Amino acid sequence: MTNADEIAELAGDDGSIGGEDGAERHPSRNSSGGPDAVRVIDALSARVARSVGELAVSTGMSPREVIATLGSLDLEGTVRESAGSWLKLRG
Repeated sequence: MTNADEIAELAGDDGSIGGEDGAERHPSRNSSGGPDAVRVIDALSARVARSVGELAVSTGMSPREVIATLGSLDLEGTVRESAGSWLKLRG
């Protein structure tokens, strides 16, 4: 790829890259939560649960923003709460 036209050619109708229908298969890109969701998902682990405080520090977001984002991601089935901490679900 050497220019924007070549990148646009690879992108799907909605601008996403990857997969047969142009939708990337990574939960952080499919999430409806936008950039905050991407930051939280990237800070989470599928093996080690993280507290809201840990996520706030690693994302640079306020605890309130982290909680709101986790709530949305939980409804989507992207994350799970476990004993007061949060895990990323493998998708």
